[in-house]
Amino acid sequence: MAFSFLNGISGRIRMKIVLPVFLVITALILYQFPFSNVDAGAGPIETIYGEETTEQTHTGDSLFVDVLTVASSSWTANATYILIATADTGGNSSNNLFETRLVSGDSEDVFTDSHSIIEPESSSSFQSSYYYVTKYTAPTTPQDIRIQHSTANSASTVETETIVLLAIRLDEDLTENEDWFFATTTNQITNTTSFIDHASSTFTPLNNNDDWLVFGNITWYVNNAAKNFETRIRLDGTEAAPFDDAPFISEEGEDGLEQRVRTMTRVFTLSNSEHTFTIQTRDSSSAGSDNDHKRSAIVGLRLNAFEDHLFGWEEEGFLPSFGSIEDPDIGDQAFTPSTAGDFIFTAFGVSDASSTASSYRRRIQIGGTTHPTGINDYNEGRAHDARDETPIPILFRQSLAASAQDIDFDWDDQGDAHNIEDRSIAIFSVELADAEAPAPADERRRPTLIGWIAPQTIRTRKHISTAHRRNVAQSRKA
Repeated sequence: MAFSFLNGISGRIRMKIVLPVFLVITALILYQFPFSNVDAGAGPIETIYGEETTEQTHTGDSLFVDVLTVASSSWTANATYILIATADTGGNSSNNLFETRLVSGDSEDVFTDSHSIIEPESSSSFQSSYYYVTKYTAPTTPQDIRIQHSTANSASTVETETIVLLAIRLDEDLTENEDWFFATTTNQITNTTSFIDHASSTFTPLNNNDDWLVFGNITWYVNNAAKNFETRIRLDGTEAAPFDDAPFISEEGEDGLEQRVRTMTRVFTLSNSEHTFTIQTRDSSSAGSDNDHKRSAIVGLRLNAFEDHLFGWEEEGFLPSFGSIEDPDIGDQAFTPSTAGDFIFTAFGVSDASSTASSYRRRIQIGGTTHPTGINDYNEGRAHDARDETPIPILFRQSLAASAQDIDFDWDDQGDAHNIEDRSIAIFSVELADAEAPAPADERRRPTLIGWIAPQTIRTRKHISTAHRRNVAQSRKA
């Protein structure tokens, strides 16, 4: 009937009837089923990962040798990444120097100030964490990226264990100053006994109360083995807890030729107002020669950009006993991933020494199994001086099923009792969260007969409950 009716009407009149009806029906359909800019299930972000948990040794010459290689075929040409290299490093002599560095290509181009030179306090165990962070853009013809070590004395043996190289791509799915930030400085500046600002980044988050994983990377020259080089991450210059001066590390050198490469990590929950992160350094005293800041970098990653994340933080120290003990504040993390896949694990603590015999081990266990394999086999965090506050990090990538996970963060006293402070753990999926989703129906813009105005969109905050506990005690190092 309708067809016969329209057939009897001229083409011009027919269009006047059909077109408005079509527009109304289309608008109603779109109103009920609006389009989002990003499909549900955004997929995983590109990550590149290499791991070596078998102890690597070298002796007989002072040449650099590879301990971990990530092949050129792993990298996307012209892509930009956060690049992180970590290892437990040491040697069999407390009177010789041992070296670690990050290089690219056959010509072994050394990443800026990634070269670590240490003299162990003791030859009986691993004492030092190598931890380097930078922003890296792969060349048009990608190259191998390698971690290397060497011994300055060919009669000594360099030893490197739990070696990890992780890259997270930035330029394809994430946006600078919305999902990540990076700043670095390579100015060689001599310390004083007051804190000096170095690498700094200022930005305004789009969302209120998003969680940001922040890396503070520092390279320094040891010019005086009798006093401590001290560094911290500073947020907005505030003196008030819980953002007073944590994390914070302090280390005495062993030799005037040393070059230390360290990183601090912590998750900060930020308001959507302007914030400034800064790396600061100072010396513990004015006596004798001063140590030099060589390079620093501040890096932030918005954890809410990923489908799942959790974190824990505790500034106040606790005293482990001999034998593995779960961290009493942030050591028990349980959650169920939304999607099976790879997760990034990063953890951190500071060993607040009471003597040079102070030494601890640390580990993360998933369902009772230590990851990565071998991380609890050696002492870590051996102090150089009774005033030391030595960084003890963990970093790895691990595949998890979409089922309940029991994650334990453990410490083990291996010597003279002393506290572990500034403890941090963060876990996040490589699966991305939906970047945008439609607003609730009552917030959508209404259709009109002359066309369709796209519904407003909001960023989702799809993430599991965090397990952060802030200590509000007064600063112990102001």
